[in-house]
Amino acid sequence: MALGNEANQSEMNGVIHAYVEEIKRLLGADFIRAVVYGSYARGEYTDESDIDIAVFTSRETSEFYGLIDKISEITFEYNVKYDVILSPVFQNVVQYERMLSVLPYYQSIQREGVTVG
Repeated sequence: MALGNEANQSEMNGVIHAYVEEIKRLLGADFIRAVVYGSYARGEYTDESDIDIAVFTSRETSEFYGLIDKISEITFEYNVKYDVILSPVFQNVVQYERMLSVLPYYQSIQREGVTVG
């Protein structure tokens, strides 16, 4: 999907929101929020950029192993259907908040992230 104009950005935002809604349904009550960060959030994306999405949950990281296949399937379907590269990262919200002050990666999510769900 070409991202060069406002109409395309609006369409991409719709794709991101729809994807997050599917992930939210999959996780149920364990879903806390989703945050887009990286080049897309900064407005520096190109047609070759991926869309970084941090998904915060109440689940422990080890509890995602049973969902990896379904998450991968949903992500693949969106990537192919919309010609995008969605790059989700799933993180326990308590661990994230505990490590926020020491991990630059988490700090960049906090600094530039845009909550989308």
